[in-house]
Amino acid sequence: MRVALSMRHFRALFKLEEEYSYTRRRLIEGFGEAHAINQQLCQTLRDTVVHHDRNTLSKNLAPGLSVFSSLLPSILLNTPQL
Repeated sequence: MRVALSMRHFRALFKLEEEYSYTRRRLIEGFGEAHAINQQLCQTLRDTVVHHDRNTLSKNLAPGLSVFSSLLPSILLNTPQL
């Protein structure tokens, strides 16, 4: 009787560990995919900003707008000028 109960608990614990391992692997894969998508989005945004900078009519900020340059994000201010 006691051995059967112990075996049932052991099997339940083993099954729980298998489910935990499966869920852990799925979470790690999901976070890896989310990280890859985030990197792709960042690269696409960088490429879009570079493309936009290359095709703008004015390569510099207008003198009257230089006051607002401190409000612009650094990524927009530090793009290479061609």
